[in-house]
Amino acid sequence: MGLPVLSDEQVLASAAELIEEDLKGVKIDVKSLRFAVYNTCTGKDIREEVKGDIVPSLVRMITRDPVHWERATVFAGATHVLDFGPGGISGLGILTGRNKEGAGVRVILAGVLNGTLKDVGYKPELFDRDEKNAVVFADDWVKKIWPTRWYYAVSFYGTWLWRNSIPIVRTPDPLSPVSTTEQSSAAPKRFR
Repeated sequence: MGLPVLSDEQVLASAAELIEEDLKGVKIDVKSLRFAVYNTCTGKDIREEVKGDIVPSLVRMITRDPVHWERATVFAGATHVLDFGPGGISGLGILTGRNKEGAGVRVILAGVLNGTLKDVGYKPELFDRDEKNAVVFADDWVKKIWPTRWYYAVSFYGTWLWRNSIPIVRTPDPLSPVSTTEQSSAAPKRFR
């Protein structure tokens, strides 16, 4: 038995043409989007990339473009990600949850009614109306375990520094984008 060997690109290229033909009458203007939709290849919000109809871009992302998952899931300020499936606990929502672990982003498997994994949420969480416990947030490790944002040179030398009119040096904010040369020059010097 002989079968032709086709690459995914060949199969999906012909599928893309069929899908685009079927969707000729469907138009979604980028201005009608009320929330961010991220490009799976570049990770950028398509509201900033596309002008006019987004349907051809969506078809291209699904059928032709590679998915760069790390780029596609970098969304500043997001607290929750909804995974509508398919896949459930074996789908991309779990992968995204692992990638976002510690970043303060909770993944909710919106197509699964219940499960045993505590790291993700399930469909009932979307409809919970309990005022106190309705929204469950994931831990943001930077906010949870990071020391205070400013470090002060405080030690038993503090009195000696003050008496000798040596200013107490404040180190730079560890969360600000500072180059290593600036950090090393701004770091306090040790006293012997």
